[in-house]
Amino acid sequence: MKRSLALLLLVLLFSCSRQKVEKVHAFSDGIYLVKQQGLYGIVDAHDKAIVPCTYDSITTNGSSPLTLSQGLWGMIDLQGNILLPNAYQFITFDGDKAMTKKDGLWGMADVQGNILIPNAYETLTFDGSLAMCQRNGLWGMVDLQGKSIIPNEYESIRFDGSLGVTVKQGLWGMINMQGTVLIPNEYDSLSVNGNQVSLYRKGNKSLVTL
Repeated sequence: MKRSLALLLLVLLFSCSRQKVEKVHAFSDGIYLVKQQGLYGIVDAHDKAIVPCTYDSITTNGSSPLTLSQGLWGMIDLQGNILLPNAYQFITFDGDKAMTKKDGLWGMADVQGNILIPNAYETLTFDGSLAMCQRNGLWGMVDLQGKSIIPNEYESIRFDGSLGVTVKQGLWGMINMQGTVLIPNEYDSLSVNGNQVSLYRKGNKSLVTL
């Protein structure tokens, strides 16, 4: 009886270790996303493991799949190289750029895993080659190499085309997308009409042309 039980245990253990690997998606060139015992990995055309089945999820976007492990996201390539470690609460692609969230702060990476903007901002929105960013509640602007174009010192920045209206310590001014201050923050309010700017300070109005 003991021998029979031992043999049964060995059979069960062998069966568990050989649980079927299920192919769930074809990437390209015979590379497959696979699932085994509820975990995901990647194999080649000969069923050789490129990425072992250790992830809770692997997305199927392009050549840089996202991986999920213990609630955190990372990024790999189809050769099994880790491009971004599983340290991010959020990763989402917009074209060839990825917005990332790490320790509650936003940054940006590319599809090769290069960090373009470090995870240092409470809010980050980008359009073209520039990104509006908020740090410690104050707004500024960086380029996609992480270089500061407008320092984070404004309560508000609102662009209309290439011109931005700024508020700093409650006072209004204007700036352009190169970070040049056009009108210093010295006014109670202002209004823009084409290239004419009406400035208001202590009940007085003045007019400037940009």
